[in-house]
Amino acid sequence: AQIAFLQGERKGQENLKKDLVRRIKMLEYALKQERAKYHKLKYGTELNQGDMKPPNYDSDEGNETEVQSQPNSQLIWKQGRQLLRQYLQEVGYTDTILDVKSKRVRTLLGLSGDGSERETEKNQESMVNGTDVEIKQKVMIGKPDLTDSASLLETFKFLENAAAEFSDEEEDDDIDGRERTIMDTSTVS
Repeated sequence: AQIAFLQGERKGQENLKKDLVRRIKMLEYALKQERAKYHKLKYGTELNQGDMKPPNYDSDEGNETEVQSQPNSQLIWKQGRQLLRQYLQEVGYTDTILDVKSKRVRTLLGLSGDGSERETEKNQESMVNGTDVEIKQKVMIGKPDLTDSASLLETFKFLENAAAEFSDEEEDDDIDGRERTIMDTSTVS
């Protein structure tokens, strides 16, 4: 009696699994249809999704597709990483990324060097951001060390004064031009 009960329970579990797989397939198909409908409404063109046929609910392909999708997704992942590596090599960022990776590994492992560590950190930051730290250092030669906010305020004041001088020059030019036209008309009359 217990064997029959366990077999019935097993069959019920298998039916439940098949039902869930069927529902998932139905939802995936409905999602594809909704995406196609949304794309058509938004862009006015049909979305090319390959095979838009409804799934076959009666087949026992559920287990086979799950096993096959895992290596397939790993293959797609590897191809994507390889393509990204190729793009980075074309741009010339491979060395920079390797340096940043090694720096992160060192910080995660807690390995730190001597005082030169700060210099390499600044250089790596500049490599990642695409800016050059040396240019900034050359500009600051001869000036006392200021904090970032103080140097920012100083730069802002400089720009503000330059803008004021520029606008004064424009006003002077406008006034001179008006006076000339007034003088020219007065001498003609």
